[in-house]
Amino acid sequence: MFRFLNRHENADRDDFLSFCVEFQTSLNPFLSQNEHIESAISSLASKVADRVESQLSPGFDNLCVLYDLKFSIPVLATKQKRAIRKLLTKAHQIVRHLDFDLADNLVISTLRETGEIPDGAAFENAWELWLEQVMDVRYAAFLGLGVHAEEYYRNTATQIAEIPFREEHLYELYNLSTHASFGMSGFNRFSRYRNAAMDKLANRGMAFFSWLDSNCLHSEDPETIAGFLDAFCKGPSRYYDADPRIGTIYHRLLRSQRNDGSWRAEDYRRSDWDTEADYLYSQYHPTWVCVAALRPAQHDIANVRNRELGLI
Repeated sequence: MFRFLNRHENADRDDFLSFCVEFQTSLNPFLSQNEHIESAISSLASKVADRVESQLSPGFDNLCVLYDLKFSIPVLATKQKRAIRKLLTKAHQIVRHLDFDLADNLVISTLRETGEIPDGAAFENAWELWLEQVMDVRYAAFLGLGVHAEEYYRNTATQIAEIPFREEHLYELYNLSTHASFGMSGFNRFSRYRNAAMDKLANRGMAFFSWLDSNCLHSEDPETIAGFLDAFCKGPSRYYDADPRIGTIYHRLLRSQRNDGSWRAEDYRRSDWDTEADYLYSQYHPTWVCVAALRPAQHDIANVRNRELGLI
């Protein structure tokens, strides 16, 4: 990882910090108690904290970085711990007055009024704003900024269930659905028992996977299907043999892993991307999301049925 970062200055350190934090919260001791992971978190968190501190200002909305920095505190030096805690206090003062609107958004209101959603290009900004809100509500709740996240996600799960499966907005619906589930489970970083909203979204998510599979749309793509496993199987704490589609996804992920342990990074060319940062992201993100989907999380052991199966 450090060799990659040293070779590529434009690679996003924030991403690699998030990746390492996911390892740190794994149930696999090879990951969670790995001294190299702790060293990486310490180094990355220090650099990321310095950058964020210099850029934090009114209107700052990159709450996900603070989320990872807060998780990183235990492995940092005392001076750095104090700096990040001060940073979190400053962020709280800035962000606590932001309005997280729980009302219907433009995508849903248009669907209810007209019975359809305009194509992706016409509604790109509306989808993007909804996605940002879905993520920001969880980060704001985790950081103690007074957001009623449970109410928000109950409402969001109901709204997402209304959206028909269409190829025209496949990408937008996938991102929205997976991140809403991640929001409810804290990105699988703390143990959560299932609730009605998680069940509703998980059932919808797996139906989405079946629809993709039956229409031959990205259902063999490891980067895509890992998101289904991570969000709709692990997040809601489903047991491993609850649905044959879970086994299908596991099989496809393991079958598609390369000999060096990564997933299909060689499929991308620099000319396919507008910026160097986007290209570099395409190199490591498939492996990131596949590892996240396959790693044992707290949900897995919290589910009694998994222990009964002898798989934990």
